[in-house]
Amino acid sequence: MEHVYNILQDLGVEEIKLGNLCIGGCFLIWHCQNSRGDLPAYEYRTNHTGEWKNTPAYKMSSALEEREWDFIFTQQCSNHSGKAETYSDLDELMAYVKSLVKGNPTYGWHMTWAYAQGANHPAYVEYDHSQQKMYEDILNAVQTKIVPREDITRIIPSGTAIQNARAAIGDVLNRDGFHLTFDLGRYIAGLCVAKALVGLDIDNIRYAPEGVSDEQRKMAIAVVNAACQTPFAVTKI
Repeated sequence: MEHVYNILQDLGVEEIKLGNLCIGGCFLIWHCQNSRGDLPAYEYRTNHTGEWKNTPAYKMSSALEEREWDFIFTQQCSNHSGKAETYSDLDELMAYVKSLVKGNPTYGWHMTWAYAQGANHPAYVEYDHSQQKMYEDILNAVQTKIVPREDITRIIPSGTAIQNARAAIGDVLNRDGFHLTFDLGRYIAGLCVAKALVGLDIDNIRYAPEGVSDEQRKMAIAVVNAACQTPFAVTKI
């Protein structure tokens, strides 16, 4: 979400209001538990002007009822993103969300990325310390648990866009082995949101965050376009 405001603005969207309910490393089941108790467990990050504002101790219900959202997307924590059996918790979470939202938003799912090869995340052992295995497990989970759903109609293929970029420039898109780099990594993910969720044409985007070269901007556009066209396989750019 970091660069989404600037991306949307550059692509001509005139009214932009972003909300992001944050708990670091939060599993779907934790979101369900928070919803059951209506707990003020979140840092709520909002952006209406181009600057992010952080509000602590926020309830999920308050964010959902705050306005008539056009798009709402969810994701599984990276640890479990390749564990299809954990996606069953999404049924409860989606039922809660739909019970509170106003209007008729479009629902999306954010496909996260595999860890960098050699990452030291403790959960990486569950994927045999293999980036390829983790990526394939993520694809399987999304294809078997998300694609068949009728309520979630958009897949944000950040995981495949990152793999496409890794194939093009190497495994250099994670700042700590699992989180994306602040500049190019997050930019690629933001472009995925703009194209796959919002449905915008990103071909002529001029904005790129500081540190991203014009060559990298063009590469990011290409890998995102390829991921949106072929979300469940790597495309060499």
